[in-house]
Amino acid sequence: MSKNILVLSQRNNVRSIIVEAVINKYINGVDAQSAGMKASGKLNPLTKKVLQEDNSWSDSYNSKSLSKVTDQHFDLVITVCDEANKNCPTFANSNAEDKKDTKVIHIGYEDIDKKNFSAFEKLLKQIKMEIIPIIRFELFE
Repeated sequence: MSKNILVLSQRNNVRSIIVEAVINKYINGVDAQSAGMKASGKLNPLTKKVLQEDNSWSDSYNSKSLSKVTDQHFDLVITVCDEANKNCPTFANSNAEDKKDTKVIHIGYEDIDKKNFSAFEKLLKQIKMEIIPIIRFELFE
């Protein structure tokens, strides 16, 4: 059975989309989605470009608001910016035997929305190095 992850940021146009794509490409048995507390509705074009170069782009990736995913079950929620971390709602884990809330972890990344492409490449590399072992630990160990 696949594990479900929500990656939450403020605008859902760079960091959370990159984390979503990395998880979906590099971790088997996991389905990641992303959303924004105040979604911009627009993806930064450099986000798409860096993911295309990594062969991890999917046309399903888009900037969407938290309200689009609140009715779904998540095994783990990851906040990737301080604002999302401070304002993250509680997610009820309806599939858990003990009925505890879904675990939320914070892995903050710099906001590079206005930076050049090399910053996007650097962020992708950083996310790949950090997020994969964390997800494996949190969900499979």
